Amino acid sequence: MPTPTRVQLLTRHGCHLCVEAETTVRRVCADLGVGVSVVNIDDDERLRDRYTDHVPVTFVDDELHGYWFVDESALREALTSRPRMRDDVSSGVVPSRKLGRDRVTRTDHPR
Repeated sequence: MPTPTRVQLLTRHGCHLCVEAETTVRRVCADLGVGVSVVNIDDDERLRDRYTDHVPVTFVDDELHGYWFVDESALREALTSRPRMRDDVSSGVVPSRKLGRDRVTRTDHPR
């Protein structure tokens, strides 16, 4: 059985924050046995239009987790404090329609 993908990270080429975020996300997910999907927003016009100034963007269980930086302890907490929401998250790639319906759970997000 494949590892369920619970974390999606939106990135783009040439983004040094994205490189740092991907390193952190992959380390945490490997430690916890959680799958991760990394999506380059430049490959999808809708994602690029919506998130171009906010990458990296992290989603956990299809909910927006944060912009620009990944706090390792906050990511670990999000992954261990709540069960996986749905089995269909394990597809490995987040369709842009899902990303378009993000539910912001933090109050410090950009508008």
